[in-house]
Amino acid sequence: MRTCMINSLQSRALIFFELLKAQQYPNATSFSKKLRCSRSTANRCIERLEHELKWPIRYDATERGYVLTDTQFVPEVFSPGKDEFTALLLLRELSTLLDAKDLQGAIDHLWRQCSAKSANLSRELEPLLDYFSSNLTQVAELSDTKLFELIEAAQRGEPVEVVYRSPWRHDADKNYRGRVMKVHFSDGTLYVFLHEASGRGLVLNGSFIKSFKVLQDAIPLTPLPTDSPLGESSWLEGFGVWASEKVQSIQIQILPPASQYYAKQRWHEDQVDTLDDQGVLTRTFPAMVSPEVARRILSIGKYIQSVSPKELCDDIIGQLDAMKTALTS
Repeated sequence: MRTCMINSLQSRALIFFELLKAQQYPNATSFSKKLRCSRSTANRCIERLEHELKWPIRYDATERGYVLTDTQFVPEVFSPGKDEFTALLLLRELSTLLDAKDLQGAIDHLWRQCSAKSANLSRELEPLLDYFSSNLTQVAELSDTKLFELIEAAQRGEPVEVVYRSPWRHDADKNYRGRVMKVHFSDGTLYVFLHEASGRGLVLNGSFIKSFKVLQDAIPLTPLPTDSPLGESSWLEGFGVWASEKVQSIQIQILPPASQYYAKQRWHEDQVDTLDDQGVLTRTFPAMVSPEVARRILSIGKYIQSVSPKELCDDIIGQLDAMKTALTS
């Protein structure tokens, strides 16, 4: 549901410390897997521990990971740093877009409390607002997608009925009954994880939900398979939400210079990236062969060197042929 399963710097730091104490030589790659977050987020955390908080650590090239240089070191509870203050400052600005005066007041009060303790830092950061703006989706638009009703139904565990029709897969409306487990917003699209009554885990694109209602009477639910790929760990920045019962190993190779850009992105929590001497990025991750995955790969354009499995490659070629026909007709 979120890019990083461990959100606070304090929590991340304690996990990193435990890895150091166990002499597991954590690095940005292994740490990101432990946190279920992007490599850049993990690397940023390590940099803050080393340079901002002055932890006694160094990178051991032989072990390819970090070690403690002071075995007696014990981390202290630390106050919010520059990153946390920056996030709070921008959150205060974003809250002005919401029609929720109580929320705005609470965020503003929190900012004033924190900034009073670090007046110099708050004065340093406030000019950032001169360089920040947002066209955050308004509450009314989110309401039109039934976002709030879906979240409330999930929280209450209410039985629901959804009328759904995907233009990619269905010729007629589908009626699903079950329970909303999670609501996920990714790449500008709303996704709903539905525990369907028969025991299937369905990920529905919110754009294709034609109607949604809460049922008055309870309905029996067959439990989801324990090895279902549609659990919480499947959700990360888009590709995870397209997992299904037919998960395959997707592999793409991206040529430079685009490879340098995509190497900094994390599409799936289980992705594996390798960058060869020629700068070609090979990315492998488990996902369903779907139009969404095909379109993401198509967006990379001429910098794609290869794609597998063949089923996905054929789908991409089919879309390219259709585009060519449409554009030249």
